[in-house]
Amino acid sequence: MIYLEKWIRDNTGGAVEQYQLSALKNILSYVSERSVFYRDLADYEIKSLDDLSKIPFTYPENLKNEHYKFLCVSVTKIRRRFTLYTSGTTGTPKMVFFTQGDIDKITDYMGVTSKTMADCAGLPEGYKVVQLLPDSKPMSQARLSTEGAEKVKAVAVTVQPTLDSENILELIREHKPDVLFGTPTRIYRITQQCEEQHKLDKLGIKVLFISSEYAPRVMDERLEALWGCQVYHYYGMTETGFMGGVDCPSHDKLHFNEYDLLLEVIDPQTGTPVKKGEGELVFTTLRREAMPLIRYRTGDLVELIPGKCSCGTSLISLGRAIKRAESLEKLEDEEVSLIDFDKVMYTVPQVIDYQVAFGKEGEKDTVIVTVEVTKSGGDIKGLVKDAVMSISTIKKHVEAGHMSEPEIKVVDSIKREGRAKKRIQRF
Repeated sequence: MIYLEKWIRDNTGGAVEQYQLSALKNILSYVSERSVFYRDLADYEIKSLDDLSKIPFTYPENLKNEHYKFLCVSVTKIRRRFTLYTSGTTGTPKMVFFTQGDIDKITDYMGVTSKTMADCAGLPEGYKVVQLLPDSKPMSQARLSTEGAEKVKAVAVTVQPTLDSENILELIREHKPDVLFGTPTRIYRITQQCEEQHKLDKLGIKVLFISSEYAPRVMDERLEALWGCQVYHYYGMTETGFMGGVDCPSHDKLHFNEYDLLLEVIDPQTGTPVKKGEGELVFTTLRREAMPLIRYRTGDLVELIPGKCSCGTSLISLGRAIKRAESLEKLEDEEVSLIDFDKVMYTVPQVIDYQVAFGKEGEKDTVIVTVEVTKSGGDIKGLVKDAVMSISTIKKHVEAGHMSEPEIKVVDSIKREGRAKKRIQRF
């Protein structure tokens, strides 16, 4: 049993579904009394978890346009507000609010996630983590993560991810951590820029713990080989209160926090629940004070895997390849995702980072792939173009004349601020 499951069972008396039904009834009563947005939910009778499907969905647009209507407490009790822009820094953002009680639950779970990873990887108590997280605001993710680590007797050291790779490597040498925690984009950049001059596998790192973005297996394999360590993954969203799914020794599934989240996977077209296979992830928060969310449609496409995982847990299992809502592009009647690009772009050994942008030129779709590479010699553009053309959807539409051949641009650097995620862009 992984630590996450033990923690959930300890807090629910081992009867997870009974707890979830009771918690669902309580949170529906709570929001119907306190939230302007959810005041009509008192009309719904809930006798079983299956009755959840009777309740209307909540959409990201609601968080953009009606965020204050979700509040269940006075604004004086809000301790932290996160502002989320879907892309860029323009337009109406989503806003998510947290009380101190919510913050305490977040740090509890961050500690649980960290200990789950540590136990799976065989790390001893008191393990040290260097976390590449921005730390410029009160109650920043770095400080929340640090508090969570302290709750499970780990030691966390924050390093600004905006430092250059050589400086980060020097700090790793200084602090001698067991775990390096950050986005795959940032950790892969360090790897690519430093692997020729430094023996990364001699630094003593035992786990690369990566979050915020999907990382393809080809990237994991390169990271494992060069650092001589294990790679574990974490998935979460600000909307869930940074609670979500954590990797296990199977390394092909994520297991979720069923104490705080009631999860559904639905057919994105019909809204009906699916019991197996791909669908859209929907969640209901069960213990939030400031801003509970009921049946929130994430837009993220996930694979629901029924049955017990090989790691032994009975917790819900989702496939690790989660297609983020902001990372899908429609081409005629098909979709291409950032995951499709990740799987092929990182097969090119010189690639450090890349960006994808789709547009239109007359009646044809166009795609521009901008790459930052370790070396500019050789036919880099040709290698990258071949990789892009190996994506079946791209190849099909180019050959059918619906899309121009991919344009490849090589640049000196691709800048990302803090934990900014890689997204499909449009022009």
